[in-house]
Formats: sequence, structure tokens, C-alpha cells
Amino acid sequence: GPARVEVSIPSYPGWRAWWNGAEATLEPSGYFQSVAAREPGREFSLRLDFVPASWPFAALASLLAWAAWLGLWRRSLA
Repeated sequence: GPARVEVSIPSYPGWRAWWNGAEATLEPSGYFQSVAAREPGREFSLRLDFVPASWPFAALASLLAWAAWLGLWRRSLA
């Protein structure tokens, strides 16, 4: 098959990859993931980012918790 680069990151949703600046597809490879080598044998740049799908929910929950805490704190000062 085609050459692949194995990366030691868990096979978990939210990971994204860029091969030489172009978005690449990460595929499960056992417990980890791999990326198809676009130009085997040549120098390359591989960038990996993790953006969990639950991030917007977690940010909103954090904001609401802070707002509730500030409301209770202001109330205790009165």
C-alpha cells in the first residue's frame, strides 16, 4: 500500500492534520493514527491540532459558572 506516517496520538475525534500546509486525513491505525505520505522520500512538514468537539459546551458551562459565582459574590456584599 501507500507509504504512511504513523503518529503517536490516540485515535480520538478532534484531531486534525496538515501535510505541507494542506489539510490531510488522519486514519485509525490500531490505538494511534496515521497520515498518507503524499510524497514519500521527500522532506515534509506535518502539523497536528486537537480541537475537541465538546469545547464550545465546556466554554459555555465555564462562563455560566463564573456568572453564577459573581452573582452570588455581589449578593453577599449587599
